[in-house]
Amino acid sequence: MVLSFMCSCFCFAEEMTKQQRLKNTLYLQSGNYSCAKDGVLTVIDKSDKTVTPRIREGVFYVPLRFVLESFGVEVGWDDSAKCVTVSGGGKTISLSVNDDEVRLGALKEKLSRDCYIENERTYLALEDVSKLIKCNTHFYSSGNTAVIAIGESWDSERDAEKQAVSAMEFAISPFFKMFT
Repeated sequence: MVLSFMCSCFCFAEEMTKQQRLKNTLYLQSGNYSCAKDGVLTVIDKSDKTVTPRIREGVFYVPLRFVLESFGVEVGWDDSAKCVTVSGGGKTISLSVNDDEVRLGALKEKLSRDCYIENERTYLALEDVSKLIKCNTHFYSSGNTAVIAIGESWDSERDAEKQAVSAMEFAISPFFKMFT
């Protein structure tokens, strides 16, 4: 039940490079108001640096609007229904904060964890992002970091991914973060 416009798939006959792996990739760290998008430092919400990915009850949560808009997805909010709408490719998916389902018309899919609202921001568990857009996610517990990538599956043991993570860690390091 994912939005199909996000299903661009990479098929490489040769080994993937770091630059190819960085493309359409978001690297987030719990508690960090900056992140790396396509390997470049960016701020999640310039007007509110408290908007960060979070670990809640052992689960990595992401600020939903930022993540989806980073990949070109339109995001709407119905305050009276407490419902997020995600649009693209001629489809609209709705996600109600008051229940644990994602809806595409009559189709329903359960979330693995409840989403929640904090400071007027909706947070969704990392593992549920792929229920809204076609993507790969990977959590690195050692740094409380996560990767969301469009395209080929993320393989944390492949050289391109290791090099990409190293570049993204550098991009969000405290040295560069002081310029945001």
